[in-house]
Amino acid sequence: MAILSRWRSDFMKRWCGGDSGAGKQLIGMLPQLEEMASEGRPEVRALLAGLYLERLKEPEKAYYLFTASADAGHPAGQRGLGSMLANRIGVERDLDAARELFESAALSGDLFALFNLAIMYLK
Repeated sequence: MAILSRWRSDFMKRWCGGDSGAGKQLIGMLPQLEEMASEGRPEVRALLAGLYLERLKEPEKAYYLFTASADAGHPAGQRGLGSMLANRIGVERDLDAARELFESAALSGDLFALFNLAIMYLK
C-alpha cells in the first residue's frame, strides 16, 4: 500500500506539473493496474477508471470500475461515478444519484466532490 501511495504522490506531482510522460507511464502500467484492480482494491479501481475515461476514452470500462470502487465506499470512486452520472458521460443522467455520491465522497473528505456538489446546488 505504501508503495502505491508514494508512487501516486510522485505521479500526481508530475501530472499536475504538466509532465506528458506521466500519462504515458500510467498507460504503460495498465497490466499491473488491471491485476491490482482484479484483486478488489477500490483505490486502484478508481485510478484505473479515470485512466479509461480520460486517456483511453472507454466510458463503459470506467463506469464498471467507478461503480465497483464507489460500492466499496471509496471517495474517488464515488466522485468519478457521480461525475459520469451528472454529466451524462456514457450513461443516462441521474442527478439524484450523482448528488448522493458527491455527498458521500465529500463527507469522507474529498474536496473535489465537495466542489462538484457546490456546483450542482448553484445550477
